[in-house]
Amino acid sequence: MLTLLGSLLGFISSAFPDLLKIWQDKQDRKHELQILDRQMEQIRLGHNQRLEEITVNADINESLALLKHDSQPSGVRWVDGLRASV
Repeated sequence: MLTLLGSLLGFISSAFPDLLKIWQDKQDRKHELQILDRQMEQIRLGHNQRLEEITVNADINESLALLKHDSQPSGVRWVDGLRASV
């Protein structure tokens, strides 16, 4: 009986490190997936920020182009006076 109990205990104790390793691998994979999800979210936010930056720069360039048109004199006094009054 003692031999049977010793054999059973030896079998369980030899399987324990393998079970622990399987559990640890599962936890590592879960952690890696969480890291990848966070990295993808940061990349997505970076692309949205870049798109917003492009939009703002386009608005600024449009405003500058409109103001540049008004600042150039035509050479005709009454046209420049009328443009300034509007």
